[in-house]
Amino acid sequence: MLTDAVPDRHAEVAANRTAEAAERTKFEAGSWFVAFREFRHQRGRLGWLEAVRRSKDPTVFTVLFEDSAALIGLVIALIGIALAEILEMPRLDGIASLGIGVVLAATAAFLAYESQSLLTGEAVHPEVRAEIERIAKMAPGVVGTNQVLTMHFGPHEVLAARLRFSPDHRLQI
Repeated sequence: MLTDAVPDRHAEVAANRTAEAAERTKFEAGSWFVAFREFRHQRGRLGWLEAVRRSKDPTVFTVLFEDSAALIGLVIALIGIALAEILEMPRLDGIASLGIGVVLAATAAFLAYESQSLLTGEAVHPEVRAEIERIAKMAPGVVGTNQVLTMHFGPHEVLAARLRFSPDHRLQI
């Protein structure tokens, strides 16, 4: 009698876990669609990876990639639960968990790699630097630019330095 109760309990647990994963998938998919729409708007005509690399605001692509990893993880979980139940091999559930861990670790590594330069002070793209030089040279008293050094402080804030002023120009601060 006791042995008959174990498979029924196992099936009930598997059904509950499947239902929970399905519910989570709905919520993650909703969040993913919002992030995808915003990312698509921000990237314009750029490709996916180029848009991520050029972005100075990591919040949108971070949410998009995190939600993508969560959805992939939930699909892996659903497959693992189903196969473990169908094939009566509980270890497949554990293998699925390892697969989810790999997906999450890979996503975290990618996001860290793409965001680290913003944390350490990434320089602007060459075309932006050329535009800064052009604008600086038009300023009164500026006779040229030495090497223009730039650093992003945020998505819309850039520090630029190293201008050469004429000797007779007086700065008014």
